[in-house]
Amino acid sequence: MARETGPHETAAEPRPDALASRARMLSAAQRILASAGAAPAEWLDAVVQASPSIDAAVVLEPAPEEWGAPSLLHTGGEPFPPLPPGTQTVYVVPLVEGGAVVGAVLAGSRARDLSPLEKLLVQLAALRVEGARAQARLEAALRESERQRESAEHHAAEVEEAARRTAAFRDQILGIVGHDLRNPLGAIVMSAALLQKKGGLGGWQAKTVERMRSSAGRMGRIINDLLSYTRTRLGGGIPIERKPADLGEITRKVCEELATANPDGALERTAEGDLAGDWDPDRLEQVFSNLVSNALDHGEPGAPVKVAVRDTGAWLQAEVRNRGAIPPEVLERAFEPFRRGPECGSRKSSGLGLGLYIARVIVQGHGGEIAIRCEGEGEARETVLAVRLPRRG
Repeated sequence: MARETGPHETAAEPRPDALASRARMLSAAQRILASAGAAPAEWLDAVVQASPSIDAAVVLEPAPEEWGAPSLLHTGGEPFPPLPPGTQTVYVVPLVEGGAVVGAVLAGSRARDLSPLEKLLVQLAALRVEGARAQARLEAALRESERQRESAEHHAAEVEEAARRTAAFRDQILGIVGHDLRNPLGAIVMSAALLQKKGGLGGWQAKTVERMRSSAGRMGRIINDLLSYTRTRLGGGIPIERKPADLGEITRKVCEELATANPDGALERTAEGDLAGDWDPDRLEQVFSNLVSNALDHGEPGAPVKVAVRDTGAWLQAEVRNRGAIPPEVLERAFEPFRRGPECGSRKSSGLGLGLYIARVIVQGHGGEIAIRCEGEGEARETVLAVRLPRRG
């Protein structure tokens, strides 16, 4: 049995008559990325339906350890279970968990080879399977954490120690899963970039690829929140590296990125005075990305989110406003981890309830203050997130 291996295969330029095939594969990529609650069989079926050369795609568990990278195998006509008889070529993409190969996605074909886009589509489906498995591990860990917490409530003398162990276990799981998800997310980003570089995309095809990159960006922010939360819980806190920065430029960049990712949400930004200071600009981008995303998620549909930054001397003041009020019981615990706001806004939040918690930790790390309040009456009622930052450390 001959074997050709390598994580990346060079791609030939598509023929004009392959444009329709490429469009089907782009549509399949969108379906794979968009169907968060689907089963792996649905993603693999999308691969088979869209690829002209692939006859079958399955998940094999367990898989040989030597399948550590995407590989192209030629069967020479020999049976290759669980793929159907007559399979001539098998494209193998490993499923990795904790650094070990635990399974593989197999794509079988009667052809001698697969196109680069077909291989890329199989890799995308495999990464989606890996992500679903990681999410299942996380959800199981959180359910176990909650079960232990409820059990501990019946034993008052053991509540504090049991809660500490449960929180530590959850934090470790979050750190591991957040780290493990970075690799498949990076591959999705690179896959979307490769599809854009192929050229010849227009209309809905170009929009599909851009949506893929936008979704990956949101996933990246969630993973960053997970890793930041883990740092605060497992020691060391979130490091702050100060250097000259401009708060007006930081909020401008955040608002432009979120406006692109949320075309249905209106954003208004104002900046007044000297907004220069010594801060960690990357961390403050994370703060305002979380605050503005929160406002977009929970504001009233059609009402603009307003971001205002102004100079008040030794301190700078920033406010993020959205139309709509938060219930008092939610307002009191808004900065606690894993506390998600009410689902009464323009769209449901896709985060984990860590955004405001991470923002508070970073602002306090700069020696600043952050608060949330509601203002106004009736239909004009607004939720305001206010940040005060000292200009110097």
